[in-house]
Amino acid sequence: MAKGAAPCDAVAFDRGRIVAVGSRAEVMAAVGVADVVELDGRAVVPGFIDVHHHMCSAALLLHAVPCGPARVRSHDELVHRLAEAARGLPDGAWLVGSDYDAQRLPDGRHPTREHLDAACADRPVLLFHYSHHEVVAGSLALRAAGIDRNSPDPPGGVIERDRRGTPTGQLIETAMGRCAALAEASLVEHHAGDFAASIAAHAARLFASGITRIHDPIVNPTMERLYAEARASGQLRIPIVTSPLAPGGFMEASPERLDGAPTGEGDDAIRIGQLKIVLDGGERCAM
Repeated sequence: MAKGAAPCDAVAFDRGRIVAVGSRAEVMAAVGVADVVELDGRAVVPGFIDVHHHMCSAALLLHAVPCGPARVRSHDELVHRLAEAARGLPDGAWLVGSDYDAQRLPDGRHPTREHLDAACADRPVLLFHYSHHEVVAGSLALRAAGIDRNSPDPPGGVIERDRRGTPTGQLIETAMGRCAALAEASLVEHHAGDFAASIAAHAARLFASGITRIHDPIVNPTMERLYAEARASGQLRIPIVTSPLAPGGFMEASPERLDGAPTGEGDDAIRIGQLKIVLDGGERCAM
């Protein structure tokens, strides 16, 4: 792509660095013996770095119930889909759904705790909005998080309520923190053994899109441990920079995390980035 240069037929790498570019004969003469990958005329381009990519969350949510617009077009379909998924869950596991979009549902109405209770009344149910800045919780999930009609809105969050003041199940920003942490803990408890394989599968999709390095901006101590285990098993193939955060989530102050490894520590596989603390933000932030 250099101005005035002819197209090049070959490129040589040595330990991650480009060492020769030119015709096939020129490159082979420059490097001597080498492993050759034939590209059949395809182009080699730099890899993309995704600087805000929630890979550990994506790996966990491979085990959640997809409830996006491609699969759910009404509240009845949502209830049916969650009810079907609940039948195969182990005892004690939360039923977790992901990616619902109220704007793509009839009248733009959010689901409520009544919808989730109708789908599954005997276990906690949590449904993540596609933005991951709000959720809908069933009655048992609200109870597990200690949320009822007497609960005040936390700073930076909203507990949506009906006309009688009863929570509808919709929790926005900091109000979702406890429910989200409990749902994540349940997914980890029942799928930690699958995490490394899920990371590898997700990384394969990133590579296919040309993404070759990421920054994961939400990595709590549990996710740090799972990343380390995935690396030890050889299944963490994409380099990551992590933003540590408190065990309770990115909406909590986390001074104890300042005692951890400093920013910049690590190697090319896993490197510690900045501490993540959310100071403010727009209501219903969407990604």
